[in-house]
This record gives sequence, structure tokens and C-alpha cells, in this order.
Amino acid sequence: MQAWQGRLSAVCGHCHTAFELKASACPQCQTPLSGGVAAWKAAASRRLLSGNTIMEQARYFVCRSCGAAVPSGHKYCGECGAPVPEARQSLDVTPWVDSAATAPARFVVIRGEQHPSGTQIELDKKDILIGRSGTDIVFDKDPWVSARHAAVRVEKDRVIVRDAGSVNGIYVRIKKEVEIGFGAQFICGQQVFRLDAPPNVSEVETSPSGDDASFFASPFAASSFRLVQVLEGGGDGLEYCCRKARVTIGREECDVNFPGDIFISGKHSIIEQRGAERFALMDNVSRNGTFVRIQAEESLYNDDYLFVGHQLMRVQLGA
Repeated sequence: MQAWQGRLSAVCGHCHTAFELKASACPQCQTPLSGGVAAWKAAASRRLLSGNTIMEQARYFVCRSCGAAVPSGHKYCGECGAPVPEARQSLDVTPWVDSAATAPARFVVIRGEQHPSGTQIELDKKDILIGRSGTDIVFDKDPWVSARHAAVRVEKDRVIVRDAGSVNGIYVRIKKEVEIGFGAQFICGQQVFRLDAPPNVSEVETSPSGDDASFFASPFAASSFRLVQVLEGGGDGLEYCCRKARVTIGREECDVNFPGDIFISGKHSIIEQRGAERFALMDNVSRNGTFVRIQAEESLYNDDYLFVGHQLMRVQLGA
């Protein structure tokens, strides 16, 4: 691990290109190192900020009060006026590792418990194990990472990740709709969800006391599936019984809303039933993406994103 901690460079906050610290501007998009509003507007005018290639939370500080993106150097949120923590006021560039790297692939840290944003973790072997201790890549500061969490295999044009028997799994950002079934788990913002089968009316205990009286409660209503919020520690939180084929998840004006989650977009994700036990999960052009837990192994390509524990990383291919 010491090999990739040797040399420092800088990473552009707009296009994620690495360059030497002595440079005055990004060689790829020409954004000045000084950043700030002027640089942001200039980059936006060149259409560098369109789409979802670089995640919003990786570009700027996200206001904890209203969820707006605050450009580097600002002391207050331009939307609601909330103060920006002093430590986050000067993040125009982030040190990362080894701009002259020769490894065929690497993970670039977007955010997490272990390393600063922009840190490159070189995938310099064909087979790599990620875990909390005694592995090739160690995340010992992240309590959500298992001792042996993920296995990584590097091939010519892709990186293959496999769950190595972890408790919390590996989540990959979806680029298009994916088919899921009962038991599937996915992430929107900071919320983890599980797709469950609907309750079976024949299995509902109507007389739990054992006498002749029926249990008094809300009337049973048929549903197609259930959306269950999974809480830290593994318990179930909010449970939504879906009675229509298409359900939306977001911060506001959706079927399932989380107004306090600043990482969820207004209308973030969609689940659509396509058969008795077949469903499509879609991202609704959200800022921070929708992530699905992989079942066995998954092939990742350049600019794909994944969660290992609380480590959000981007795949970068090529030396």
C-alpha cells in the first residue's frame, strides 16, 4: 500500500483530470486552480457540468440544510444562507496519488471513511482482495466493511467485482434500467431499500389471542409488492405497500418521500412492475445516482461507480 502513497498531484473538481500541482489550470478543461464561482460558470458554459458523469456530491460541498451545491471558497450557501464548515471552504483541488501511475486500472475515491476525495487506489494486480484487515486494499476505518469484503479481478477493458461474503454487500450505480426481483436491495441517497413480496392475507393471524374475537386493526388491502427501508443494524424501517405498477422515490411529490435526505433528488428513482415477480429499477436522472446491490459478480467499466461499505469510488481504466 505504501507504493501509491509516494507522489502527489491534483485533481480537477470539474472533469477529474489529474495534473501536477505547479499547473495553474486543468490541462483538460482549462478550469483555473483558483476555482470559485467564475470558474464554475466558465466550466458550465463549456457544457462540462451537464449530465451525471461526475456526481454532484463529488464536485462541491452539499449544503446540509437545503441540499444545494455550494462552489468551493464560499462561506455561505447561496440558496438558504446556511454557513459552510470552515474545513470545506477551500476545496478547489484535492491531493491525490501518483499522476504518473502505470496500473491498468484504479479506484478514485469520491467520499468515504478512509481516504480524502480524489485519492487513487491502484489496481496493480490481476486479482485483488478488499477488506478491513489482511487484504490487498484495506479499509480499516470503515465499520461497514467486512474483514473480507470484495474480490476484484482486472481485465483489459473492465474491472470485475465479486462479493467475498460481506455483510453489507457491494452496490453499483445503474446506468439504465435493471431487472430486479423480491429480495433485491438498492440505495437512493442515504436510504437503503429492499423489495419484498406483498403480505399474504391467508397468513395474517386474525385471532392472535386465541378467543373468538378478531384482531382489530386497519382493513387488509391487496398490494403488488412492498418497499422496505433497511435501517442501520439490519432492522426494517418504513414499509410501503405498493398498490400500483409504478412507484416513485424522491425527496418530494413522490409515492415515497424523504425530505430530510440531502442526497436524494426531488424525483430520484422509479420501480415498475413488469410481471408477477419481475420489476425494473430506473434512475430518474438523479444527481447522485441509484445503486443496486450485486448478486454475484459485476463487470465495471470506465466511470462506473460503486459502494464498498461507505467508500464511494469511481472506476478509472487505462494507465
